[in-house]
Amino acid sequence: MLGVAINNTYRAYPIRYLNIHEVVNDRIEDQHFTVSFCPLCGSGVLFATNINLADGKTAELNFGVSGLLYNSDLLMYDRNTQSLWSQISAEAISGPMVATKLPILPVWHTTWASWQERHPQTQIMHGDKRFAEAYKTNPYPNYKKKLKNQLLSQKILKDLLLSHLQTSFSLLKKLNSFFLQLDHMALCY
Repeated sequence: MLGVAINNTYRAYPIRYLNIHEVVNDRIEDQHFTVSFCPLCGSGVLFATNINLADGKTAELNFGVSGLLYNSDLLMYDRNTQSLWSQISAEAISGPMVATKLPILPVWHTTWASWQERHPQTQIMHGDKRFAEAYKTNPYPNYKKKLKNQLLSQKILKDLLLSHLQTSFSLLKKLNSFFLQLDHMALCY
C-alpha cells in the first residue's frame, strides 16, 4: 500500500485498488494531491496538485489515466489542459503545461500492518464495488516475465529521473528498485 501523511492526517491507498485505477485525486485540508501508481513498474508517486503558474496565478490540477506509457511508465493527463505528464519525472511532456514540474510529496510504499501499527487512526481508501472482481487479479500478469532479462542502460536511467547518477553498471529492466531524492541528491537502491 501507499501511505500518505499530511498535517497529522494519515491515509492508506491499497495497491490492489491502485493496480486498477492508477490515479487517485484527493485532498487533506487545503492540500490537494494525486496518488499515482504504475502497475507495470511498481512506482508510486505523490504529487501536490495546487501549483503556481508562470503568470503568478495558481491552479488546482485534476489528473486521470491517459492509457499511454512513456519509458514503460504511467503517463497521466490533467483534465484542466489535457497536458500529458510523466509520472517518473513529475513533468508535463506535451500540451500547454509542457516543461512544468509538479511538486513531489513524501509517500510510503509499505505493508498495511506496518502502516497501521505506526498510524492506527489512518483512513483507508475503499474500492468501487463495480471493480470488485478486478481488484482480485493483477491486470498485467505477464509484463515482468516478458522483459525480465532486458537491460536498462545508464543513459535511459538518467533520462528518466536521475541525470546526475554516476554508475558503471547496467540494471535489469524489471529489477525492483527504490529511488530516493533529497534536494539535489538522488540515490537508487
